[in-house]
Amino acid sequence: MKEIKSNNCIVVFLDILGYEDWVKEAKSPEAIYSLFKKILEDMQAMKEKHPQTKEFFKLIDFTIWSDSLIFVFNLDEIKDKKTFVSWFIWYLSLFIIEFINNTGYFLRGAIVYGSFIQQKIIGDDHRFIFSPAFISAVRLEKNMGVPRVGINVEFVDYVQKNDLLDDLIKKALKKDIYRQNYLDYYFSLYWIPGALKIAYLKTIKELITKKYPGIRDNDKKREKNLYFIDYHNQHVRNIFRAKLLEEDYVALELNKDELALPMIEIGIVEEFLDFPFKRDVKPDYYALLRRLQYLSIPEAKRKLLAIIIKNRIDESYNIVKDLSIEQLASELNNSL
Repeated sequence: MKEIKSNNCIVVFLDILGYEDWVKEAKSPEAIYSLFKKILEDMQAMKEKHPQTKEFFKLIDFTIWSDSLIFVFNLDEIKDKKTFVSWFIWYLSLFIIEFINNTGYFLRGAIVYGSFIQQKIIGDDHRFIFSPAFISAVRLEKNMGVPRVGINVEFVDYVQKNDLLDDLIKKALKKDIYRQNYLDYYFSLYWIPGALKIAYLKTIKELITKKYPGIRDNDKKREKNLYFIDYHNQHVRNIFRAKLLEEDYVALELNKDELALPMIEIGIVEEFLDFPFKRDVKPDYYALLRRLQYLSIPEAKRKLLAIIIKNRIDESYNIVKDLSIEQLASELNNSL
């Protein structure tokens, strides 16, 4: 039997959040197909003047499978890795923005470096695909919780060891206070013309705001939208401070107050504390804070809750036994 070759690849797995709702809105597979075709054509047109563009796009294997979007970028076939890896990160970031800009729906996913095997079995229509990297990407995507694209440590190590960290990649790769690497895809907005930048931000605001009525009474949707609102607004302000916007940034911000819960309820606190309190394990404080970050409560309340919880955790990360859920909720509300 012929030996099957394994390639070192960047594997990206993206999940369309709210896919069933989007399919209902689109009404036909032709509409969804046409949208993806338009996004890809628009993005290719942005770099069509560069002599290496055709070679770059040939290296990207892109597959749409229902609500899953899969990119495979074969690093073994690239000579100029520094340029092409940088391009790929920019391309992926802009793709995510283009998708949100055209649909009003979010993507959650993962970028992973690892092995990917793709082998023809019989002809061109039958393929064998085996990839530990893809398994890692799916697992990491599920751990994100909110509309964000995580990055595995192996990818970060790869770009560092191979001296691929140019200015573009440095701006794109971020690490949060909970030690999770992620793609700051809005960074690509800083690199495009002002008029197009404003057009993106305005359209995204309009599409997300239209969905507010159907989000308020849905905890999962509200949490995802609150996360994105914080992310969007932070970049709008940063772009304005960098003098890359010609109009008032307030007009481009999303209104968070319409989705924020007025008061934290005991049930929410109880749900949050389910992991450390109802299982006989020692909780990691960073895991506690990560779960806290995704609760549908205003930022001020979230910070207060984090302080209260931290004060009740001893140095070995054991929860103090006398903690009362009712007392915690009461303490938080009294602190406001």
